[in-house]
Amino acid sequence: MSEEKRNTFDLDTTELENLMGDLKGDFIKAAIEEIPETFSQEDTLQITSNDERLNYLFVKKEDIDNKIYRPKEYLDIDRIDYDIVVKKGEPETEDSLGTMDETRPASFFKVKTVEEGVDYYLNKNPDLPEDVAEIMSRYTFGVKEPIVKDDATKKKKKKIKSQDKLEVKHGKFVVDFS
Repeated sequence: MSEEKRNTFDLDTTELENLMGDLKGDFIKAAIEEIPETFSQEDTLQITSNDERLNYLFVKKEDIDNKIYRPKEYLDIDRIDYDIVVKKGEPETEDSLGTMDETRPASFFKVKTVEEGVDYYLNKNPDLPEDVAEIMSRYTFGVKEPIVKDDATKKKKKKIKSQDKLEVKHGKFVVDFS
C-alpha cells in the first residue's frame, strides 16, 4: 500500500474516546440519580373527549416543576390471557419428535353459556362472521345431547312403478338400418 492510503485508515480517535467517556459518565450519573417523585391521574383534573385532540389534563404548577407525570397503564386482556395446558403432549425421544401440548387460553374457561361463547369468538376473531361464531359457540359450549337414530332411516324406500321401462329380451334378432 502506498503511504497516502495507509494514512487515510489511521484516524485520530482521541476526540471520539473523550466524547464517549463523557457520555458514559453522564449515563452512570443518570442511573445512580434518585428517581424524582411522580404524580398520576388521581392527582389531576382530566377532561376526556372522544377526539384525542380535545383531551385536557389540569395539573398544579408545583407538580409540573418538581415531579414526573406517570399515567396509569391498563393491560389488554389479550396480553395477559395465558394458555393453560389441557392435554400434555408426548415427550421428545430419539426416535420421535414428540407432540405439542394442547392448550386453551384462560378466558376460554370463563365462558359458561352459548351467548358468552359467541362474544368470546367474536372478540378473539373480529373478522369471523357472526353466524359462524354462533355455530362454533353452540358446538363448543352448548348442551351435549346424545344422537338418537330413528327407525325411519332403516325403512325400505317404496319403489315407484313407471310406465317407461327398458326391457331386456334374449334371442336372435335382426336389426335393419336401411
